[in-house]
Amino acid sequence: MEEDQKYHIYINKASGTVQNIGQESLENMIRNSNLSVAELKFLSPPELIETVKNYNKNEPLIIGGGDGTIKSCAETLIEKQTPFGFFPLGTMNLLAKDLNIPIDLPSTIKAYEKGTEIFEMDVGKVNGEHFLCCVGLGTMPETSEYREENRSDSQPILIPKLTVYMLQQMDQRNRKKLTLNLDGKRQFLKTSALVVSNNQYGPQGQWTEDNFKRPNLQDGLLGIYSVAPKTFWEKVRFLLRLGIGDWKKDHALKEWSCRNLSIMSHNKTELLSLDGETKEFNTPLQFLILRKQLKIIVPKEATNNDE
Repeated sequence: MEEDQKYHIYINKASGTVQNIGQESLENMIRNSNLSVAELKFLSPPELIETVKNYNKNEPLIIGGGDGTIKSCAETLIEKQTPFGFFPLGTMNLLAKDLNIPIDLPSTIKAYEKGTEIFEMDVGKVNGEHFLCCVGLGTMPETSEYREENRSDSQPILIPKLTVYMLQQMDQRNRKKLTLNLDGKRQFLKTSALVVSNNQYGPQGQWTEDNFKRPNLQDGLLGIYSVAPKTFWEKVRFLLRLGIGDWKKDHALKEWSCRNLSIMSHNKTELLSLDGETKEFNTPLQFLILRKQLKIIVPKEATNNDE
């Protein structure tokens, strides 16, 4: 991309980073940087989505927010084939880690200052709706809903409550009975938690920040991960491994990959989490992956650091 272009920067003012450091501090950080800025706006989530839908400017676009915000904006920008960059301002920032974009905002800005290029990544779809990172069924969306219901609790209270709730949701009595069709091959399943990822998660060591990193976003494959621990200690072991690494080696986990996936359930609807946002979907659930459909403006140093 031409490095003298000015960016239009639209930021979700409800994102975690804005709430933590304040809009004024973040604005000063961007204004005082060497990044060329044509326009800087802090918008509510509905305002941000509407602004992105109507975006027709020649200058490049940067969106600030978490994975859910980026996914919501990408819905429109995929159809318009409009490239965009992003500042990771959420809690997990999984997509930024996958793309080797620094998640510390000053480092992110400096990386964009040094030059950019366009990366074309795969996009997942479930029942017609896009996702960039993953879709969760079972424990994952149920825990997200529980966390939202108890968001007013302080961290010292909320974290133990969330842990207990997750352990309860992983009980055998709460398992989902599902039938998976993976590229024509049928698989019957009882699972506590099922995750479908846009491309597969890579191997991890222990005590690493890359526990949920996808090393390639252009393989055109869905990764499918099912967890069904049998005992209390198996549940505890798996949750610990989610934090310290090596979760893919856990005996309670099963893994598959495919290009097209359908999931049949005994329920008419299932609660799913798409890149952190929960929503009810009618069954059966139809998944597919679109090759290189999303154009992301990434810092050149991010792609140069790929191993």
